[in-house]
Amino acid sequence: MGDYCTFGPVAVSGKLVPVPHSLAKRLRINVCTDEVVDRALELVAGGKEDLLESARVFALLAHDVEAASRFLVTHVLRRSGCRRCTLFVAESDFMLALAAYSGVPLRLVNYIERLRPDRGVIGWVYNHGVPLLVRDVSRIKLPGLNPERYSSRSFASVPIRNEDGKIIGVVNVTDPVGRSSLTPEQLVQISSAVEHAAPIVAQAWRSYQLTRLSYLDPLTSLFNRRFLQVALDHYLEAASRGCFPVSLLVVDVDHFKQINDRYGHQIGDEVLCLIADLLRYHFRDQDLVCRLGGEEFAIIMPRRRRSGKPDAPAAQETEAVEFAERLRSAVEAYSLEGILGEPAGVTVSCGIATFPQDALDAQQLLTRADEALYQAKRKGRNRVETYCPLYRASLADRDS
Repeated sequence: MGDYCTFGPVAVSGKLVPVPHSLAKRLRINVCTDEVVDRALELVAGGKEDLLESARVFALLAHDVEAASRFLVTHVLRRSGCRRCTLFVAESDFMLALAAYSGVPLRLVNYIERLRPDRGVIGWVYNHGVPLLVRDVSRIKLPGLNPERYSSRSFASVPIRNEDGKIIGVVNVTDPVGRSSLTPEQLVQISSAVEHAAPIVAQAWRSYQLTRLSYLDPLTSLFNRRFLQVALDHYLEAASRGCFPVSLLVVDVDHFKQINDRYGHQIGDEVLCLIADLLRYHFRDQDLVCRLGGEEFAIIMPRRRRSGKPDAPAAQETEAVEFAERLRSAVEAYSLEGILGEPAGVTVSCGIATFPQDALDAQQLLTRADEALYQAKRKGRNRVETYCPLYRASLADRDS
């Protein structure tokens, strides 16, 4: 589904933060090649005669949610004799996400990328847990259903269940070959294909969720320090091959200990969650926002291409400073009266280092961003500083 897959914390938009497929493979999220999916389809069509290979292939699919989703969609289309299929999975209690599709025009993909589970035919099937055959969408009435938005008049929707019977998603099939509407016989075929593939998708989705949770901070739902270390290594390796810059921003909440001491740790946690939301809002989707621990956060800002050419390190650093300044100003302007119960605010300081001009590896980049943060603190807090080699001399003076 493109160069990015949805993995990670929920952004302000309600979508999961996307990460590159190459990084997903490093995190052991995407482990299958297209050949594995094709072989699984061959085994299903051939009746799974090779039991040992079948076990190996389907074990791989069960650990790759995107590959398992592609397998289900293709399997359903081949069994049903239709041209278009979509698979939606429950990304959260309030959102169904498009996990895989085939035959859908690209102009429609963005429109259906996220659906509310209380709207339309797919929402109805998700909530009621029964298959639905629609002969003519203009003749049915459901909450949030607008027949004019449907490019196909007839379709079948089938729920997907895990081994516990819980509904985890919905398969939607339309555009039957050689006829204007789907038949009850096709609905049976679709339901059978979904039931056959559901255990693989359910296991892959569970594995995906567990992996995802291991890389998230439980308080803020941002990426955690473990994720930062893996992602930073990945981006710097890619940057070395492609000769493009990567900036790392380290953000610290000023005088946070005073908030904890005066208002208590519960209020302190609410402040940290607010800062996390502001970070989500003020950075781009491709920027990876992490919580390092305590009141400290980090943001990986990969390069941005303009006119087909990557930015120079200086331009990358300038853009990082602009984003950091917008964040700093937004935090400073935000009133915490609703959290603290009295007129008050909070500020943040930020240190920035950029690869390769400031550091040659991930650990050095993090160290240099920390040194820049120390300078921001030393100069009075509530400010943004970029790394300068002269910092090392001042740090040496501090430690002597």
